[in-house]
Order: sequence, then structure tokens, then C-alpha cells
Amino acid sequence: MRAAAPGAIPRARCRPASRSRGTRGRRADSVGVVASVGAPRRRRARKMKRIVPLAGSPMLAAEPGSLNVRDLKNALVDALWSGPAGIAVFDADLRFVGVNDALAAMNGLPPEAHVGRSLAEILRLLPDDPRRAAVERSEAIARAVLASGRPRRNVPLEPVPPGDRARGWICSYFPLPDVGARGGVCVLITDMSDARDRQEQTERARERAEESARRLKLLQEVTAGLSRADTAEAIAQLVVDRVRVAAGASAGSLRLLEGDELVLAEESGAHAVRGRFPRISTRDSYPVSEVVRRREPIWLGNVEEFQRFPAFAETAAQLGVRAGVAMPLVGHGYVLGALSLGFAEPRAFGQDERDFLLAVAEQCAQALGRAQLLEAERTQRRRALQARDRLARLQAVTAALSRASTSSDVARVLVMQAKEALGASSSVAYLLDAAGVRLQFAAAVGGAEAEHGRARLVPLDAPLPGAEAVRRGEPIWVEGAAQLSAQFPELPRWAPHTARMHALVALPLKVGDRVLGVVNFGFDEPRVFDGEERELILAAAQQCAQALERARLLDAERQARVGEERARATLDAIFDYAPMGIGLIDRELRFVRVNPSLAEINGLPAAAHAGRTPRELMPDLPNDEVEAAFREVLSSGQPKLDVELSGETPAAPGRLRHWVESWYPVRVEDEIFGLGVLVREITAEREAAEFQRNVLGIVGHDLRNPLSAITTSARLVVRQAGDPAAVTRLGERIAGNAERMQRIIAVLVDYARVRAGTGIPLRRQPSDLGALCRSVAEECEASHPGRHVRASGAPEVHGEWDPDRLCQIIANLLSNALDYSPLDSTVDVSWRAAGERAIVQVANDGAPIPPALLPTLFDPFRRGERDRAGGKDGLGLGLFIARAIATAHGGTLEVRSAPGERTVFTLTMPLR
Repeated sequence: MRAAAPGAIPRARCRPASRSRGTRGRRADSVGVVASVGAPRRRRARKMKRIVPLAGSPMLAAEPGSLNVRDLKNALVDALWSGPAGIAVFDADLRFVGVNDALAAMNGLPPEAHVGRSLAEILRLLPDDPRRAAVERSEAIARAVLASGRPRRNVPLEPVPPGDRARGWICSYFPLPDVGARGGVCVLITDMSDARDRQEQTERARERAEESARRLKLLQEVTAGLSRADTAEAIAQLVVDRVRVAAGASAGSLRLLEGDELVLAEESGAHAVRGRFPRISTRDSYPVSEVVRRREPIWLGNVEEFQRFPAFAETAAQLGVRAGVAMPLVGHGYVLGALSLGFAEPRAFGQDERDFLLAVAEQCAQALGRAQLLEAERTQRRRALQARDRLARLQAVTAALSRASTSSDVARVLVMQAKEALGASSSVAYLLDAAGVRLQFAAAVGGAEAEHGRARLVPLDAPLPGAEAVRRGEPIWVEGAAQLSAQFPELPRWAPHTARMHALVALPLKVGDRVLGVVNFGFDEPRVFDGEERELILAAAQQCAQALERARLLDAERQARVGEERARATLDAIFDYAPMGIGLIDRELRFVRVNPSLAEINGLPAAAHAGRTPRELMPDLPNDEVEAAFREVLSSGQPKLDVELSGETPAAPGRLRHWVESWYPVRVEDEIFGLGVLVREITAEREAAEFQRNVLGIVGHDLRNPLSAITTSARLVVRQAGDPAAVTRLGERIAGNAERMQRIIAVLVDYARVRAGTGIPLRRQPSDLGALCRSVAEECEASHPGRHVRASGAPEVHGEWDPDRLCQIIANLLSNALDYSPLDSTVDVSWRAAGERAIVQVANDGAPIPPALLPTLFDPFRRGERDRAGGKDGLGLGLFIARAIATAHGGTLEVRSAPGERTVFTLTMPLR
């Protein structure tokens, strides 16, 4: 299409809704191309004689053997000129005569800005510009080509534009004797920067992969060693020695948390640290202290970042440490210590290195947790042996507790059996609520039963022995009535039965550091609790606490089992009734289970899949590629999503079917034991899409030749003698039909472009929005006799748009408005600028668009009720293409229509 001059107003033919104006004046010819630019003249002539013109070429009307060589040359030049390679034509003074769009884009200037200027002027080179050497070399080559008349091909140039990445080009120089009085040079430029970048990225990826493999191997070695270490000392030595060397650190240390201090367990490298910092408080300003407080690693890449920790910065400077990292060791939710490394040089910790070091810290923390559990187990075993005799009196309590399966059962056993074993007169038990802020009454005996109603819920801040024991986490021993009255004067008000007590014990029920509840034992006589009796009572409390914990775990297990059964039933229902195919395949690529949907897709019963591979069941599938992908998922642990497959199955022999499949690893306790398969059949979608493409291809291709013949014949009829009026009418009718066919083809071509993802092509140029709107409004009034279109808007709304395409949108909206509004109503088109955007609105009266049609109004092949438009027909693509044109301009096209309001279409576009 010939581009309009800047500021020109292209005419837009107004047509009914869903009809798009064609592309007038565009050449539909195609020509043969000879790929022999560098061949001798005579040989090229011989080759040209053998070229067969393509359909639609202007040479089709020539006699055999009378090929137009100039046309062929022009066609070849046009093809090269519009290609992706940059092309420049210089005169003898090496000033630009012309450049194509590709080179203009490389230089960042429009083609016309190059003409008459040298390359140095275009690039605005300064004396010390690093690009100057490449420019001078290019000009020297061009002068040599001018002087010798011989081309230079594939010359590499690598200038470095300021502030940009390194660039590289391959240039070829050809003499042009017909340019100017002294000839000229044509230069073809191919940008090789992206290819070189891809090569460098591949090399970096390979290096990262090798480093990741090395770190993975080391992590595996450390993990294996940690699995054998059963003491904190052995773990610390293994981790510090291995990790410091592997990370290239100059110093490393591991500290264990003891109370609020970090005690050095192992160090390597800078040994001067051991004597100076055997213990570090978690409150100090050191990296290891802060990571324990924050539970987050600290990465210090240089000495400037050390200044956050002044004392550490001084020590680091003395030891020659210029970078470092400190990581907390967290296991089972608790901080166990810290691991730190120091480096002799500044360091940028990449993500891969961070992930590796954090993985080591995690493995170390887990090993330390296991070691602590083993140590605690050994300690408890020793204490159990020592207390065996003292616990003999608690056998009855233990036996009763062993039969208790719920927390309520444990509490009842506790207050009854333990009371008898200890010789207490009363006993009451409370359990800590889920929020950990109140004690809930659980069981009582010996007069304490009255507390069930009076003190069912006890806040932790209550002035009572049980609450204080929970707050302190320690037992309360009261050996006389005077001490009891002095220590807890409010106790009788809460529990009247305690008024006759002379001794009391409040024992927190603890598992580890976690308090589960409290039990109070009251005695009617004064009592001195010696060491042996205190051990006996504490042992009883410990037994009860463990029984409570066991009951709690049993309750949780029962709840988990119920939840698991429900989840399994839910998964089974999803598996069996899902509308897509689902399958499970083991590591030998054999089916374990398939759902009915997948069995139906494959055309085989579900039972026939078990123990057999896809290759055995469906030999016509691309099984080599599928099995390779399955093994990759099993080995890498990474899923493959939305893989498209095509083939035949027993369900439809001889029919090519299509699926979208996703394959993902199935893990149990971090071990991959198979892979899951999700299958969605898209055969119908593919066939529908193929059918639509074929229809559009037939309409868009097969109508072109008869259209050309009709148009030519119509114009010949108009010029014939005879009855001029009749012939003219006939010719105009043929021409009108031909133009309509052309418009249909243009609409279908636009639709095909949008669906293919290429979008609507634009030819932007400076445009006056008001002039375009007024012009289209006048044409629409002319094509709709008796109707009035009111055009109004802001003056001087200019922008860079494709005027033809913009008129196409406005014409479509105005035609719709005229078709769908009352005959005696006025249609309005208005325009204005809003910031950096232009807005066009078309409004009409009449019935609103039905709400059910609004969501799909802009979809292809959609039309509103024909009755609303007086029965007019169309392709149903007008609004779809209008929105696509708006999108191509970076804008939007929206509609608002509601009862009692005018229907308004709003087009919004950026000015540039």
C-alpha cells in the first residue's frame, strides 16, 4: 500500500458492521528470485532465462522467452532491501545515499536521517570513542573496493558502543558503478552479537553445571559422613574441615549454643581465633551472635560490610579476612549453633554457592539434632537405671497409665493412682490449653472435686501453686501450713478444701522444656520431702507427663488416620472421576494404575494396563522419545509439563490423535518411586483448528485470481461501445462485487494474522485525529442516506498512527452505531487527548446490547441479534479486527451498554 504523505487524510469507505475495507493499491504479485548475485554476467543471464515466473507475476502476460531482466533485478533488490540484514549505499565520498529499515534500526535513526552524512557523523564519534577504529577500518575497506572495483565479503567488525554490550558484525562490500558520477559502495551488514552471546551463555552454563556437580558430590560426602557421626565433636570436625577447603575459605568455625553463649566446638584455618573467642554471647555484636538471634544467614562480601560489626571487623583485619559468612544451625525448630567461614579476598556470593553452604548448614543442624537426641537418650537410660528401685512404688501408676489412651484417662489415673502411691489426701490435675495461656480442669479426687465448677479455667497469672509451677516450670514444695498460708494466701478462696492442708506439692507436667499441665498433691499433715521422696514424686510426674504426651500423640495419630482416610478417599474419587486421563508408572516404566478416562483414551480396559509399558500397549506412539522423557523426569526429579504427543491408539486404529501430557515425579519420603501422568486429548481441537485454517486458506487464496479477472473485465466493459449506460451499470456492479470480495479477503487475512500471533501490520505516520474522524463521519453519512453523524472533538489531537487502520476502526464503530440505532436518532463521534493518550468515543441511542452478548462481543465470528441490525449479514469479524488494530497501536477498545444509557464504544491509544 502506498503510504500517505505526512498530514494527509486517507479516505475510508464506510461499510456495514463486520465489513472491513480492503487494502487498495497493494501489489499481490510474486516473482522468482535468483540466488546468484556474485555470478558472472553471462552466467546470470543464462540462469535468468530458466526462471519460471510465479503465479500473479506481471510477466505472465509476456511472450515466452521475453523475460524482463530489469523486473527480476528489481524484485531481488526489493527482497534483499526488506530483509533482516542491514544494507547501506554510500557515494564515492562515503556518505550515505540510502539505508534499509534493518540498518536504520541498528543505528537508532530513521533512514532519511542518514542521507548525506558519513558513518562517523551518524554515530557522533568523539576523538577517544572506542568505535572509531572499527569505523575507520570499514571506511578503508570501502575505499579499497571503490578503487579496485572488486567486492570484499564476510569482513568481521567488532566495535564497542559506549554504555552498551559488545557487538559484532559480518560485513560485505560491493562496488556500485552506477551511483553518482564516481560510483559508490553497497555494504551488507549482519549482526552476530546474539550468536556470540548465546555461545558465551552456553559456556557459563557449562561452568556452573560443573561447579554444581562438584558441590553436590561434596554435599553427598558430607551427608554420608554426618550420618555416621554420633557426637557433636565429630560432626563439628567433619563439617569445618571439609567445607572450609571446598569453599576456598581461609578460616572456619562451628559453635554450639549453650544457654545464651556460643561455645567453640571446632575451628580450622586462622587458629588465633581459638584463644581469643572460646565463648561468644548471643547478645554481642558479632555475626554469629546476630544469626542466632535472627535465625538468618549473614553474607559479608567485603570489609566495608564488616563495619556493621566493629569488634569483629578489627579481628578480621588482624587475621586477613576480607569476606565471610555466618549461618545459624537450626534443627527441629531450635537454634543449635552457628557455622562461619572467612575468606582472604572479597567475594560475591552467588546463588549457587549460597544454596550449597545453606544445604551444608541444614545437614549439619540435622546431624547435631540427632546427636543431641542420642546423648539425651543415653542420659535418660542412665538415670532410669539409677531410679529403678525408687520407681518400684509407682508400678501401679505406670500400669494404669499404660492402659490410658486419652488425655482424660491419663488425668484420672494420675489423680487417683498417684495419690495413693504418694499417700496424699487430695489431688487435682490441670492441662494447659492449646493457646498456652490458661489451665483447664482435668480431674480431681479427695475433696478437690469441688474445683470442677469453681476453678474450671485458671489463668496462668493466678496466685495459685499450680499456676506458679507452670509459670516457673519448676515444682513447688510447701512443707507446712504457715508456709502455705504465707506463700498463697488466696488459695482457700479458689479451693476451700485446701484450708485443712498442712503440706502441698505442685508439679508441672513437662516433656522436655514443654509444659503440658500441672498436678497438685495435698497432705493433711506437715511433711518434709527429703531427696529420695522428691525424686519419687518427680518420677511420678515424669511418668504422667510422658503418658500425657503419649495420649496426645495417640489422639493426633487417630485424627491423622481419619484425615488420611478422608484424603485417600478424596484422591481416589478425583482419580476415578477426573475428566482427564491420570496414570501412575513405576521406575521400570510399567503402568501401576490408570483411571477410567485414560483407559478410554487408550482404548483398553484399566486392568489391562497393570504391569505393562506404554510401548507394549500402544506401539504406534513415539515411544523412544516418550521413554527418554520419562527417564529424565525420574532422574532429575523435575516435571515436564504440557508436552504435545501425536499417534494412534487401540481406541481408534488408523486415526491420528493428539494429546497434551504432563509428567511429574511421585515421591515418598524424598524418594522418587515412579511418575504420574496427566493426559488431555486435544484431537478435536486440533481438527477444528486445522479445518478453520484450511477454510481461511482456501478463501484467502482461491478468490484472488478470479477477483483479479472480475476487476479487469469490469473495467473493460465500462470502456466498451454500445449502450454506455447499461454497460456502465454492469461494469460497476461487477466492480462492486469484486471490491466486496476483496474486502472479505482482507478481513480474513487480518483474522488469520491475529490468530497466528503476528498481529495487524501498521504503517505509522503523523496523523490528525480530528480530520480522520470527520472524514469517516462524512462517508458514513453518505452511505446511510437520511442518517446524521455528529462529529465533535478537541482541536489539534495529533499522533503517530496508521491512518488507514484507524479509519477502519472508526468506520466499523460508526456503521455499527448507525445499524443498531433508531433511524431518527443521531450518532456521535468525539475525540480528545488525555495526557499521552488519545480517546475516541462513538455513542448511539437505542436498545442496549444484551448482557449475555457483552462478554463475547469482540470474539471472532460473533454477531449480535440480526434483528437489531435489520437482518444485515456479515462475517462477524469487524469488532474482533477493530480491537486487534487497537491492540497493535498499544491501545484498547471497550464498550459500555446498559438500560437507560447510550451504548458507547471507547477507543484509547497512545499518541506515540
